[in-house]
Amino acid sequence: MSAKIGVLIPYFGKLPNYFDAWYQSATQSKKVDFIFYTDCKIESTQNIIVHNCSFMDFRNKIQSKFDFKISLERAYKICDFRPAYSYIFQEELEKYQFWGYCDLDLIFGDIDKYLSDELLSENFVIGKYGHFSIYQNNEEIRYLFMDDGVYPEKNYREVFQNNDAFYFDEFGGMMLKKSRNGYKTYPLKMANFLPIPPYFNNRGESVYIKWSNGKVYTVSKDNHLEEYFYVHYSKRKFNFHKSNQSSKIIITPSDIYMGYDNLHIKLKNAKLGKFYYYKYILRRIYSHRSNIRKLIQRMIWSRDLKKYADSLNDKENF
Repeated sequence: MSAKIGVLIPYFGKLPNYFDAWYQSATQSKKVDFIFYTDCKIESTQNIIVHNCSFMDFRNKIQSKFDFKISLERAYKICDFRPAYSYIFQEELEKYQFWGYCDLDLIFGDIDKYLSDELLSENFVIGKYGHFSIYQNNEEIRYLFMDDGVYPEKNYREVFQNNDAFYFDEFGGMMLKKSRNGYKTYPLKMANFLPIPPYFNNRGESVYIKWSNGKVYTVSKDNHLEEYFYVHYSKRKFNFHKSNQSSKIIITPSDIYMGYDNLHIKLKNAKLGKFYYYKYILRRIYSHRSNIRKLIQRMIWSRDLKKYADSLNDKENF
């Protein structure tokens, strides 16, 4: 029997306008059930399971599993609780061989091809990032988030009791806990774009995204197509266009076109290099300008995390 995967997605508030693109790509899978806890109106399908609830109901569900007061005042903080989903939602996930979490600011390709039964049978952890990660559903991994390490690794009690975001589902916690306990992470093929216009920067080249017949590609100036498991475009603001001419989806750095054929996409000449990354860093500094002290502490912590990862021979995760 083919393995089944349950991916939990709590989402509260207004759905982003790129949700329709995510939804169309996600519904192609027969292997993955996407399980929503939400106050939004989302149509259920064979693999989209919707539990309607308020943010407070969801928060209370998490609180009921811990004997200390958690800090969960805003939806963005939910990401830090992701590694505990198998513990919090054990009954809801018991029928799945794998469980996981993912973001909505991405578009999937051929999910069932990339998550083959052979791949699942050979790996306990698949996917490095919070965009999309899945874990084998067993007792040991269920409690892995509780495995305490030393600074700079964050531990679940300090994270769950602090309203700041600590990226506990990624480099702030779980990447190090997995490494220390001997769990290697299988890296899925994905393209990850920083939320900086006017490019999608793919290894120094300007591209756009094309979804067609259940597969997703980046397309370069010479019309070269490279296929991916998913493409992550990091919460950009898009202009949205919808037609019923086809099932094709085209995503440029500023626009999403659903159902359009024969579009001519003109890519900007990419003046990229390190400047592009520095622009991203400067934007983050500006967004945290109200608390420079905390920003500096975060930068020091990030530096220490990389050093610690080196000591665990896990540098490739950072």
